[in-house]
Amino acid sequence: MKSLKKIWNAIFEKRYLSLTSALFFFLILPPFLGQLPILKYVILILYSIIMLYCILIITGHTKANVFHIVFLVAMIMTWADLNNLVLQQVHYMLVMVVYGTAAMKIITQLIKIEKVDEKALLAAIGGYLLIGLSGSYLVAFIATIDGDAFNIPDVYSSRVYNYVYFSFVTLTTLGYGDFTPKTPQAQSISILISLVGQIYLTILMAILVGKYMLYYVKKT
Repeated sequence: MKSLKKIWNAIFEKRYLSLTSALFFFLILPPFLGQLPILKYVILILYSIIMLYCILIITGHTKANVFHIVFLVAMIMTWADLNNLVLQQVHYMLVMVVYGTAAMKIITQLIKIEKVDEKALLAAIGGYLLIGLSGSYLVAFIATIDGDAFNIPDVYSSRVYNYVYFSFVTLTTLGYGDFTPKTPQAQSISILISLVGQIYLTILMAILVGKYMLYYVKKT
């Protein structure tokens, strides 16, 4: 029992490193794995790891609560590869809530910390990536409600990765113009994603830099 607790504590301690690493691979690998169908399970495993660590960040060491139920439902729906449109919409919303809540939890923790160390930096990166992914599932939800909400080029083979690509291009305000919102609702979501991205970088990162400088000034 003690060994299991020790393993659990080790997993929890490395949550930000593991989450950020899984997020990077999840974002970068899909276009390269499309030609090898068997490797789609790599993406599913990465997705499951991200969801698991999001739940750990949200709930910590607490007992089972509603977020654990959401996690289990989202996992079942993902691995079952359901094609029903309504179930897809439910799945997108569940994942968006988990990612968004985990990002908010990270932000509140970062605001409260006094020392900015490696763990804090990894948490900040992970939080930013989670905001982008949360936005992608919101975009996916809107696109399933209205198929004409976005102008999506035919060059992208993965439907979900289309939304991930659009969310991060919007989040970082790159705005390539190859994937564009067409309806007022889609444009509103695009504004929301871009605003959240800029607020995160300008306010939260400024707070972290200020805390970093203050800590090391006191130390010297």
